[in-house]
Order: sequence, then structure tokens, then C-alpha cells
Amino acid sequence: MATAVKVDEDAKSRLEELQAEIRLRTGKRVTQQELLSRLIGTRTTPATR
Repeated sequence: MATAVKVDEDAKSRLEELQAEIRLRTGKRVTQQELLSRLIGTRTTPATR
């Protein structure tokens, strides 16, 4: 089950930068939800994407 998380503009900007960097390095898109899950050490399942 996904939960909305509020972040400030600086955090949102950094997430977007990380997304872009991952896409440039891997060629794959990653959602902010996937990125946050990886950063905090949890996994997302296909049902929660």
C-alpha cells in the first residue's frame, strides 16, 4: 500500500536530480516511490507501483 509523503522543494529537487542521474547511467526510468524505497531499504511490489 502506497502512502503519500510530503517533501520540501529542496528534497523534491534532489529526488528529481537522482532520478535523472539514474536514467542517464542505466537508461531506465525509476519512479520517486521506487527511489525513496531503495534509499530507505524497502522494496516496492508490482501491486504498489
